[in-house]
Amino acid sequence: MLTRSASTTDETLRDTIEQAGDDLLGVFAMVTAGSGLDAEEIAEVLDVPATGAVELVEQARQARVDAVRSVPLIRDRLGERRFLAVLHAFLTARLRTDSLRPAQAIRLAELGVRDDALATALVRLADSALDPAIAASAYAAAILAGADPATVAARRCETAARTGDDDTAMAIVEQLLAAADTDPEDRRTAVRVGATIWASRGVLRRSADLYRWLGSDSSADAALAATVLYGAGDPRGAETMLKAPTVGPPTDAMAADRCLAEAMRHTITTNARPALSSVFRALAMQSGAVARRLTPHSTAAIAALLSVHNGDLSRAQAALQRATETDAPGSRTWAFHRLLAGWVAMLAGDDESAAAVLREVGVDALSRHDELFARAMAIGLARRSGDYGALTQHWQAAHLLIDEVSIDLFTLLPLGELWLGGIRVGESERVEHLITEAENLLAALGDPPAWANTFHWYGVQAAIVAEAPQLLVKHAGSLRRAAEQSDGNEYAAALANAGRTWLQVLSDQIDPERVERSARLLARLGLAWDGARLAGEAALRATDTATATGLLQVARSLRQSQLRRTPEPAKTPPSSDALSAREAEVAELVVLGFTYREIGERLYISAKTVEHHVARIRRRLGAGSRSELLSMLRAMGYGSSP
Repeated sequence: MLTRSASTTDETLRDTIEQAGDDLLGVFAMVTAGSGLDAEEIAEVLDVPATGAVELVEQARQARVDAVRSVPLIRDRLGERRFLAVLHAFLTARLRTDSLRPAQAIRLAELGVRDDALATALVRLADSALDPAIAASAYAAAILAGADPATVAARRCETAARTGDDDTAMAIVEQLLAAADTDPEDRRTAVRVGATIWASRGVLRRSADLYRWLGSDSSADAALAATVLYGAGDPRGAETMLKAPTVGPPTDAMAADRCLAEAMRHTITTNARPALSSVFRALAMQSGAVARRLTPHSTAAIAALLSVHNGDLSRAQAALQRATETDAPGSRTWAFHRLLAGWVAMLAGDDESAAAVLREVGVDALSRHDELFARAMAIGLARRSGDYGALTQHWQAAHLLIDEVSIDLFTLLPLGELWLGGIRVGESERVEHLITEAENLLAALGDPPAWANTFHWYGVQAAIVAEAPQLLVKHAGSLRRAAEQSDGNEYAAALANAGRTWLQVLSDQIDPERVERSARLLARLGLAWDGARLAGEAALRATDTATATGLLQVARSLRQSQLRRTPEPAKTPPSSDALSAREAEVAELVVLGFTYREIGERLYISAKTVEHHVARIRRRLGAGSRSELLSMLRAMGYGSSP
């Protein structure tokens, strides 16, 4: 029926156009360009009397011609020359009265009007458009109207990148970089756009290559380049950029870029305190158009990352809150800022908010860089909840990313979660090359505590998960040296102390007071899950019942408000053999595949106690074997929690 209806409409439209006279066809041509059927304008464009124009308006309204679908028919009936002549006359009338609307200008170019005045108007429209999508359409239309593609190439490639059309942007970037006669300013723009796209693809080292290639021509963007080079592990290159003479007026953008680059230098050469102050000063300088610039890095994101790396979640939240004031959903930075907010929530123990962020941003539509953070955060959430099935699923989804991205200072956090996830699923070799990259990167920068401490803390955790205490020594030693060099930095001291405490715990030297101090300090600095795990492991290894009980209480107090609830036990089954509340919790986790040790960690009881609970459940249900027990528990509804 719909096909028949569309066919009937097409036949009616064709009949209407075939029966129309030349003047009415001219009105139809004006309609295709966005004319509003103004009798005075029709009289001027078609050179007809005023009374005749009024009649044409009435005929056109009765005809109800579809402006888009009728174009081929109208062009054919009028002839190409007459059709374009009408559109040129319409353009002239609109330019004379300064009433040419953006949509009309773009439409005229798309319909084939080539005119210098139209091309100029479209370039002006593109340059002033706040909406990148409108700007992109206007630049493309300007070229159709006759604008020289070379004169708008740099601006067009930046606009394409803003709309997410990275393929078009990179094609133009390649042309600009390859051409020997490219204007220096356009070359700088091309490098900045290319560096931004490569950063979003998770290969910041390629961004650094572009800036190194540009060299002295990058003076206007020297501070931007320096931040990229520091992040990619090239401090000498960064210092060279910062020594370049300043070119151009001291704009807010240049001042903010310089301040951020100085902050990065502080993270490498001194410590996090002056760096955090500088990076937040740079953030304060950015507002409006400055904050919306297309750059390889977001100042707000670096501020948040640096804050997280140094245990200051409140500062990280403040930086991301500021970013939301200038972000728009769909912009290049929006998803990453949201993911960092989710990461902060995960560290703060708000797993539900972190999971909600993953649902909000839509992982499959993200750039490679942002997807890296999203996949790693999903792994981190699964690891913290003890959901081995989800952990395996998210690990598998991260495989391609592991092969495609490179590591820089700004991706050490997701690397840490991938590291632990890989060990947990027995595929740590998949990330070994990235771990080596990170170690080489940090070594090239002098193992700066502001960034390296978190990496080494992940190393401590990796050694524990892999049950390889000998590997822990190296990372614990790095944390100790960082604490000694960091001039009273509480975060560095907390990690170093926790590293030493872990070594003692793994050697079965349990000092309950030291364990509790370390665990609570970790929690205060945004690592509550890690602190609870330290206390829980010490409790499991303690031989004294009172010590074990006390440390389990510490672990419970740190984790109960941090982790998502253990899956709800299945509702008490309709049986005279109903389990107790604690037995139901144990039964649920047994069916879900957790080991006795893992169940003990989740319920804050010893593995031996879990074993006793399972034995009682078997006796109560009369199960003759473990497989029979699992079958009976599944039949009773256990193991079905979402």
